[in-house]
Amino acid sequence: MKKLDPTSLFDKIYFESFALCFIILSFHEIWMLICLLVYLIYVRKKIHVKRFISMIISVLSLMQIFIYNEVDEYIELEVKVVDVIKYDTYQKLTVKDGLNKYHMYTYDDKLDIGDQCYIKAYIEPYDHQRVPFGFDPYNYYLSKGVKGKITNYEIIHIKDGFSIYKIRNDLLSQIDEKYVRYLVFGEKADDDTKHIYQNLDIAFLLNVSGIHVFALMIGVKKICFNFNVSDKNRVIMTCILYGVLLYLSKFDLSILRLSISYLIIIITKKYSLKIMSIDRLCLTFMILLLTNIYLIYSVSFLMMFIIILAIDLIGPIYQKQPILIQRYLTSILIVCVLLPFQNHINLIYIVFAPFIMLYMTFIIYPLSVLTLIFEDMSMILRFTTNLYENSLVYMHTFSYTLRFHAFNHVFKLSIYISFVYLLFSQNTKQIMKRIIILISILSLPMIYFNHIEQDMFYMIDVGQGDGAYMKLDDKHIVIDAFKGTQAFLENHGVYEIDYLILTHSDIDHIYEAQDIINELEVDTVIVNAHDDYGLSNAHIKRYQANDLIILNNRTIKFYNPIQNLNDSNNNSLAFKVNIGDLDFLFCGDIEIEAENLMIETYDTKLKSDVIKIAHHGSNTSTSRKFIEKVSPTYALISVGKNNKYDFPANETINLLNQYHIKTYRTDINGTIIYTYKFKRGKWRYIL
Repeated sequence: MKKLDPTSLFDKIYFESFALCFIILSFHEIWMLICLLVYLIYVRKKIHVKRFISMIISVLSLMQIFIYNEVDEYIELEVKVVDVIKYDTYQKLTVKDGLNKYHMYTYDDKLDIGDQCYIKAYIEPYDHQRVPFGFDPYNYYLSKGVKGKITNYEIIHIKDGFSIYKIRNDLLSQIDEKYVRYLVFGEKADDDTKHIYQNLDIAFLLNVSGIHVFALMIGVKKICFNFNVSDKNRVIMTCILYGVLLYLSKFDLSILRLSISYLIIIITKKYSLKIMSIDRLCLTFMILLLTNIYLIYSVSFLMMFIIILAIDLIGPIYQKQPILIQRYLTSILIVCVLLPFQNHINLIYIVFAPFIMLYMTFIIYPLSVLTLIFEDMSMILRFTTNLYENSLVYMHTFSYTLRFHAFNHVFKLSIYISFVYLLFSQNTKQIMKRIIILISILSLPMIYFNHIEQDMFYMIDVGQGDGAYMKLDDKHIVIDAFKGTQAFLENHGVYEIDYLILTHSDIDHIYEAQDIINELEVDTVIVNAHDDYGLSNAHIKRYQANDLIILNNRTIKFYNPIQNLNDSNNNSLAFKVNIGDLDFLFCGDIEIEAENLMIETYDTKLKSDVIKIAHHGSNTSTSRKFIEKVSPTYALISVGKNNKYDFPANETINLLNQYHIKTYRTDINGTIIYTYKFKRGKWRYIL
């Protein structure tokens, strides 16, 4: 009988791995099946059919067992607390019941990691994406194995339990150094550190690539070599160190990838197996996927695979270059690979990336590990990190960031194809042409959104608050700014705002106003004449009834405040504007007192096709008389899902139904969109 060669099991497994990636992507975007078909036709003679079928069956079986197993809406069972994240006023618990995990939010600290409790509760799934290019809670938490959140729960009894992370948590509670907590334990960076890192893309690169851990292992290898440590003992020491780092970081994905890859190298050397690096990479990711099938929903997992794959495939092109040139080219490569996910390029990062990463990987990270072992090292760590952060802040003052519209999957794929096309350039002329093609693809969505698309209006799903955007010809106008408004603007490539209209000073309308003023270019901030907003660094104009904003071929007319009613809500700015073929009336948070005053003053001039319902649909607003005067066809309500105020009020909804007014609500419909182009208006929503 012919002896089976173990190497043949993994030889050129990357062909099947790439095909499997297309299958996984098709779970998110069905059109990726077309890419899969094209790819399979192209490599049909190189695919190992039995191996490929086995991979597909394995993935689908695990998905059926872990992901698609049915979750009851109501449960009565015992769960175990497997994770605790504490916030200022509450804590988020992750509890596990057999194969399923859920989040449970509490306002006390009765439960700790490892505890077991019997509960009666309802399970509510997380929402899918509700804002264009926005955060998708459902996929994000599912990538971590969490299938929903526990609501209306009753804890019957609690019993103390054991957690393997008890030692880790006790050790973490004694650590004050933020870099030790951040780099070694995998805790979130504080806001100041995160802001510096995000501006220069450093935290993102560290979390995805694990380059700092890889550098530490290289250092350990060199130390073992200098002290004549045997290969066997060196392998044992490295495995132990990987194990400790995995435990302290709660099996961080980047460290886990490095650990598995290292074990594969050891095994292949021990049994003299010849496996190409690209096959080892694909095998590592297959092991990660099969041991945690929820990773098919993880963007970080996908980015990690793309980054490491790109470095592996393109690295040989510049291996003969000096080490500094290699660092520069690698940093540029990583920026290009991450670009479709980040939609910006920080030029200062490209210039200084090698020095930044060298300092982080060979100085700060090793010092953080040593500080965990030797407390006296904390002073040295603090000095080096202060020097590091001050340098980053200084560099940031000179930084210039190229920003783009966020990309959908079609554009992401087009960018990668263009990038690969660029790499195969044969001469300078081809390079320049292909760079122009790449830049055109990057710019097209932003050009279309900002300059080609005609009138548009977005009522952004910001939760229990208000935030809206409209583009009228070439004017960009933002109305109120609760949580998520700034992210919406940046994701759509809107960095210059002509008017920021803040109806009144309540926090659910101006939460992100100062950040938008600081981070984006705001020409004019419109506030009402009788309110104190506490804003700075802005060109502020105070408006009241009968004031106008003159645009190119239309005006925005204000109908409130008519007089000072000594009430924040009633002093809200109310105004009318034509968008496409419809007149929109925005009412801020005005209540019946202001409505009556507007009726007395303007009567039938209030007539509008669309009304933005005041005060999130509260019964203190939207009187029958006001609705009759406005006589709208459509009503818009900005309101948070399952909000504690029970908005919108039943009385308001019943009134709108009585007058047969088509009502869109952000809690039900997500982000509500009205666009007008080619002399035709269209309503749609994102949910």
